[in-house]
Amino acid sequence: MASKAESSMSTVVYTGEKPRFTISTYFSILSQAFQDKEDTGDEYKLSEAQKIERFKNGLKMHKAIETAIAATKELKSLPEDERTFQRFLQHFQC
Repeated sequence: MASKAESSMSTVVYTGEKPRFTISTYFSILSQAFQDKEDTGDEYKLSEAQKIERFKNGLKMHKAIETAIAATKELKSLPEDERTFQRFLQHFQC
């Protein structure tokens, strides 16, 4: 399960909205991969920072990259224990 999750994280990219692939689709694929890794065992679990980096690494659309940069700046203003993937997504979607 961990290798399948790793494969999903390594291959999925967001290049912009398509009829069958949206930013929500991208988020869902990554979230499932993160959960699959976690379910496999603690040694495969990603930190919140790793999840954020994986999300950002798959962004290939300029506007999405700019939004991720802004969300990262917002996240850095928070206490470290609040810098979660979910909080990043909240700032990303604003």
